[in-house]
Amino acid sequence: MDYSGKVQFKGEGEGIRLLISEDIPMDCLHDAVNAALDKAEKLAIGVPLILDFKMRPLTQKDVVSFLSNVVMKRPLKIKEWRALDRGSKEVLARMGFKTQEGQRTYQGKGTLFVQRSLRSGNTIEHDGDVIVLGNVNEGAEIYATGSVCVWGKLCGLAHAGCEGDDDVFIIAGSFEANQVRISDKISYVQPDTFWTGKPVKVYVDQGKIVVSELSG
Repeated sequence: MDYSGKVQFKGEGEGIRLLISEDIPMDCLHDAVNAALDKAEKLAIGVPLILDFKMRPLTQKDVVSFLSNVVMKRPLKIKEWRALDRGSKEVLARMGFKTQEGQRTYQGKGTLFVQRSLRSGNTIEHDGDVIVLGNVNEGAEIYATGSVCVWGKLCGLAHAGCEGDDDVFIIAGSFEANQVRISDKISYVQPDTFWTGKPVKVYVDQGKIVVSELSG
């Protein structure tokens, strides 16, 4: 079935709003959105894009699949994620995506030096780079528009370039987190991954998150 009319583009401010109808079956969703983006490639690439799922119920698995099969296949600049379904809103907010009702309030600009470890429940939202001279424990969160550098253990969440910048990185003295985020990209990490417990640099290369072990 042709779902081309179920994916629409509308201008909104300096960006474009991509309206994705909840009438599209989930097993056809990726193909329908990819087809619409392919047709409007010159319109959508490089322009701030608002993804609007309307009343579609989304699970974390759905969002990760959409990221892998749609967003990460092209250089999209995702400005915002929207949904009218309450459960979908909660999923998107819990995953750390910028939503219409959850704009981040950044404290300060430039480089922020945190001369302590972050405990569970601690959250930093900063417009610039963040350098932590300690550990980021499980349950702690860092959201930075720039890069994130953790001298100690990174067990919690680090989200670099959270306003859509791919040209940033995350450095950890000991990488022990179960996920990492750069810009609109997210990567889940298995506990037995070879770089677990090692010093690493995480960055984006050709639209994908890459992890390299630091030596010396």
